Amino acid sequence: MADEQWPPNSGVPEKKRFKKSRGLKWGETPFDDLTRAELLRLVQAYHSALIATDSTLHMCSFNNEQSPFWGPGGTGGRALAKSSYLLALAGQDDPEPASEKIYRMFFRTADVLLFPHLRNAPNRFGDWGVNDKGEMRAPHKAEEGYRPIEWRDMLPQRS
Repeated sequence: MADEQWPPNSGVPEKKRFKKSRGLKWGETPFDDLTRAELLRLVQAYHSALIATDSTLHMCSFNNEQSPFWGPGGTGGRALAKSSYLLALAGQDDPEPASEKIYRMFFRTADVLLFPHLRNAPNRFGDWGVNDKGEMRAPHKAEEGYRPIEWRDMLPQRS
């Protein structure tokens, strides 16, 4: 799409942008009509959700390793293997310090933009804000001079 803003300055695409499953033909996906920017935000949201899901799966499997459910052939074990594989591709547990920096500098702060419906959850630690110096803080406290985080805050810094 020629008039598409890049990098994107919006969140996850709305449900109406996805192809309806009842109209899909062999080889099509619900994502076929999304722009590059929409696909990028969707992948970012999926990755963020996978990080949270992987952590929860590991907590649930703790002290249950003998259960067939958490074994290599069980549903839980296969889910853990899939999530671990995908997160390893993205650099999780990479000895490179940049791996943690990627998580801290993007996904931790972008969650509030990728999942705005969670903004009003009881634990607002993920509701990041930015002050006039560009410093980020959670939770966002307007009374301390912080404005809500915006997608432009996630763009690479220009020097």
